[in-house]
Amino acid sequence: MISAVIFDMDGVLINSEPLWKLAEQYAFAKVGLQLTDSLCSQTTGFDCKDTVAFWYAKQAWQDRSHAEIIKDIEDFMLIAVQEKGVAMPGVFHALEYFKRKGFKLGLASSAPLCLIKTVAKT
Repeated sequence: MISAVIFDMDGVLINSEPLWKLAEQYAFAKVGLQLTDSLCSQTTGFDCKDTVAFWYAKQAWQDRSHAEIIKDIEDFMLIAVQEKGVAMPGVFHALEYFKRKGFKLGLASSAPLCLIKTVAKT
């Protein structure tokens, strides 16, 4: 018998993919990479660490560490979610439905915990 429902965050609870693309474009521009939306699509679903490693392998840079790029992306996302984050259609209805039925609710994401908490509050 099913007693819990686990929701993914990005693309299920919140329409965050456009925000992730903007964050990546912002962060990687600092090291000379001009990423288009199409290029960003190559790393859709990757966590920040894997995204940075992917682009570093394509075109290495010297000016900023991987950790600095990750922080740039995460900081951008925190602000973007607060200012522009929009719940996916039907999310609140679905959450309320499962809650009323007594299901335990869970959240799965490879996003950093600070971003998960921000989305949960939004």
